[in-house]
Amino acid sequence: MKVYCYQCHDATTPEKNRLGPPMIAIKRHYITTKTTKAQFIADMQNWIKNPTEDNAKMHAAVARFGVMSKMVYPESVIKKIADYMYDNALDAPEWFEAHYQKNMKSNKHK
Repeated sequence: MKVYCYQCHDATTPEKNRLGPPMIAIKRHYITTKTTKAQFIADMQNWIKNPTEDNAKMHAAVARFGVMSKMVYPESVIKKIADYMYDNALDAPEWFEAHYQKNMKSNKHK
């Protein structure tokens, strides 16, 4: 993740300097109580291979940062990263939890 993801998705980057959402935000948006590890890995591979506005699950992030550039990463690398993300706690910026809870509440009313 340090080599492939954190240039844009590092939790320690100040909010005003961010190029994309932190990895914890991606994990929270892509994994629900019904999401299997295999589905999460497939979703990550699909997004990284084909990042388009229509393919996005994080519409607010796309509105703020734009669609992620298409990355040409080996499937094995994406699988390892997604596998790690699914099974492990990820660092979060100190502002993230309050931001996430606020947005989850406002999204339920839409």
